Amino acid sequence: IWRPSICAAIAVLMACLSGSLRTQAGAVGIAPLRLAGTLQATLAIPVAKFGIDQRQELPAAMQGLGERIGLIVDERSRTVCTAFCVAEDLVATAAHCVFHRNTGSGAQKPADIWFSTRGMNGGERVRIAGAASSSGLGNIMAGTTKLRLKPPIDATDDWAIVRLAQPACNRGTLPVKALSADRLLGEAQAGRIYQVAFHEDLANWRLAIDRGCEIRSEYESLDAPLIRKEFSAPDTLILHRCDTGEGSSGSPLLLDAVGGPYVVGINVGTYLQSKLLLRGGRVVKSFAPVKIANTAVSAAEFAERLEDYRTAKPMAELADVRRLQAHMVEQQLYVGTPDGVLGEQTRAAIRVLQLSLGMVDTGVPTLALFERLALPPAEVVTAPATVQGEQVPTSGTP
Repeated sequence: IWRPSICAAIAVLMACLSGSLRTQAGAVGIAPLRLAGTLQATLAIPVAKFGIDQRQELPAAMQGLGERIGLIVDERSRTVCTAFCVAEDLVATAAHCVFHRNTGSGAQKPADIWFSTRGMNGGERVRIAGAASSSGLGNIMAGTTKLRLKPPIDATDDWAIVRLAQPACNRGTLPVKALSADRLLGEAQAGRIYQVAFHEDLANWRLAIDRGCEIRSEYESLDAPLIRKEFSAPDTLILHRCDTGEGSSGSPLLLDAVGGPYVVGINVGTYLQSKLLLRGGRVVKSFAPVKIANTAVSAAEFAERLEDYRTAKPMAELADVRRLQAHMVEQQLYVGTPDGVLGEQTRAAIRVLQLSLGMVDTGVPTLALFERLALPPAEVVTAPATVQGEQVPTSGTP
């Protein structure tokens, strides 16, 4: 930790490595890094690299791997991230790539989001399943919809699995392997962990590989006690020094092994420390933030949920969500109004309910959950709901 001779305080921040679209003369590029809140302008960093930049264009011999990794783009918030195929109709990415805390948009308008394995260079752009109706949100399973960027940082909840309207991963998928923290450290020390991602600062949105992904349990000014203080779930946090750029959020950390490569984590952001000079309790000077390490979510956090979600049938029309919310109100699991909106509070209540039933806690209402609860038909729910100021039906399909 910084130990200056003058009175100082440490500001600890995590920057999400999603990019944002801009269009100029028909070209697509990336604006400065998007951060949450008022810190965006002062803490934007173009590339989180450590020492010599080790990113290289993905070689031709690995193009088969590249066909399983693509871009996920939100046209409304103009953000760009990396995503990768985990089933023919499922892609994984960072949660903040579809739920944008700083814009209030993103997955609240899932019709604006598309995925393509060909990046920006053509190829079919596939939308989220149900995006044209009210069920788009139910086709996104995520660790959180409201990422916290101040301690305790919930970086390990920054993952999402998106169900697509049609199969887009017919060229193959990436298997997911949950490794213990000690196993991850060992594999990294053996040089078997690498990252493949899109980066705005590399030409023409071509995939790049970084084979020099250092993973450590501690770094110079980030030791175990501080990690446990600053992060909400440090046991499934990966601190790595793969070189990253804007647009690399949601990219896979990969294990080179027989039967692989295997996804062992999802890159989500950069951990920054900033020194502030204080006098009389007021900030009189701030210093440039120092990049300590990149952060990733271990596959141990989402692997079991992914397996359950592969075959799950989402029940996320407004009427379905209202039925479930009303049931959870009766069970004192949900204190909100049954409004049919699948927000963070509803998802959290669903997780508690699923665990109480011995189910995997996906946070998504599914047919299996409804069958376990033996919920009555939607027509019996008569309480009106309001979504974005508009009255919606209380039965049937909106």
